[in-house]
Order: sequence, then C-alpha cells, then structure tokens
Amino acid sequence: MGPDCKIYGLAGGDTRYFHVIHYPDEPGLACQVEQRGLPLPTPSGASMPSFPNYRLGPVDNPGLPCSPVVSAGAAPAEEAGVSVYPNPAKDNLIIEYDLGKEPEYRLLLFNAFGQLTRTINLSNESTSQAVSLHGLPAGAYWYIVYDALSGSVSGKIIIHP
Repeated sequence: MGPDCKIYGLAGGDTRYFHVIHYPDEPGLACQVEQRGLPLPTPSGASMPSFPNYRLGPVDNPGLPCSPVVSAGAAPAEEAGVSVYPNPAKDNLIIEYDLGKEPEYRLLLFNAFGQLTRTINLSNESTSQAVSLHGLPAGAYWYIVYDALSGSVSGKIIIHP
C-alpha cells in the first residue's frame, strides 16, 4: 500500500508497469483496478520483489478507513490550528492544537514507507501534549491529526539521531 492509500503491484516477470488498485477499501469492481496504471522508468526485473501478504487481517484501527499520508485535500497543519515542534526533533514532540471540542482526536504518525508507526489519542481537555519519539529511527515522518467529525490536518517532521 502506498502513502496515498492505493495498492501498487507488479504482475510478475520483467515489466515496465505497476498495476494500481485505486480504492482498496471498496468491494468488487468499485475498487477500480487499473492494469498498467503506473509506468516505470526502467524494467522491474532487477528490482526488489513485491509479494503481497494477503493474511494481514484488519488494520490496527478497524472501522477507520485508510488515511492518506499525502493529501491535497487536507489543510496544512498551521492553517488548521495545529503546531508540531520542534522540527527537526530528537526525543519528544510537542503538539499544540485548537480544533474545538470534538469527542476524540488522534495523531497518526507514518514513516517514509507509509507504515503507521504510532497512534496517539489526544485529549480534548487540553490544548497541548508531549509525544515520545523513543524507539523511532531517524528519518522523515508524516503525521495526521484526525477527528471523526471534521476530518484531518497533516504535516511532516524530521527525526534526527
């Protein structure tokens, strides 16, 4: 699965295309499979294999649809009342938010491969929270501050050693 919530895959052999499943959460034809949907600049024969694991089961947050890491529709965090600092960070992040009194907020933190690395519930009784980065390797990360009623805001951070 890519950071845009689409599934990309090779059809074996030496090919110059990825097939794309545009809406993997939808059943049947509604998922919109596109063969040869993403052309590659070189043949894939010498690249790493891509064998999907079909036995993964539901994601950690059943009922929560895939939230894209990169989204043209999400408001930049600074415009939507969210500040995440320091950036770059080393040990901790401070999240300041003023998003109203929705019942539940979550911070989802993704690594550069689009893998969910942390889910942090944010209290609506406070306007800031410290988040430990212990155990995360240095690199680029994307975050989404998500609430069930009004959508999400996103941004990126760098974690340095």
